[in-house]
Amino acid sequence: MSTRDQFAAWLGQIHADRELSAHTFKFAFALTQVVDANGFVRSATVTKFARDVDDSGEAVEGLLGRLAARGHLKTVGDGPEIEGFRLMVHAVNTAAGAASSRSPRCVCRAKRKAEIHNGAIT
Repeated sequence: MSTRDQFAAWLGQIHADRELSAHTFKFAFALTQVVDANGFVRSATVTKFARDVDDSGEAVEGLLGRLAARGHLKTVGDGPEIEGFRLMVHAVNTAAGAASSRSPRCVCRAKRKAEIHNGAIT
């Protein structure tokens, strides 16, 4: 998976997280502009970024904390000496994810269509 695809997947999982606000998504998108190719954002970059981005009055620390609490960021470093943050892309099994997000009736219909298409049912 390319770096661009990983960043897109990360933004997709944040967009799908109903507990996060639109402003948090915008902040996450802005983070992808300063993250390195390994998915790491240095704390010094975040400090500079905080001065440049703070347009809503909401503290950048709060946005970072919310993303970390929801499992989208991992804090790197201990205590007051935080080195930075790593983007956490969650693995999704598309077949299982598609089946689990549907109602049982939809899953049965989809399974039946697949069986008919594969020639199992005539």
